[in-house]
Amino acid sequence: MIIFLHGEDSYRRGAKLSDVVQQYRAKHAQMDMKEFDLEENPEDWVKAKDFLEQPSMFVEAKLLVVKEADSVDTKEWVAALKREINAEKIFVVVVNAKKPIAKLKFLIEKAHTKYAF
Repeated sequence: MIIFLHGEDSYRRGAKLSDVVQQYRAKHAQMDMKEFDLEENPEDWVKAKDFLEQPSMFVEAKLLVVKEADSVDTKEWVAALKREINAEKIFVVVVNAKKPIAKLKFLIEKAHTKYAF
């Protein structure tokens, strides 16, 4: 499942991100969580993709927080995100300061939940 938070109001984006993370932690006591800022470290998309693809043996769910996901537009990264649209135990929160680039427009159209600030 993908949740997409975007908009220029960084305070409200951050507050909503904290709220979403807190809700998932309360719902899933056993959960792996990773966070990557692709604007600061664009090469971390590989780590994020690996996190999504690795099976979870000891936890019931995964939560990946990706900031500025459109800093990377490789086919592999876009495909990795698309695979998670309907996932049940993998939650991806994409946080962008602006609307996504053309390759990631599916975030606006198909994300489970969208918030614009």
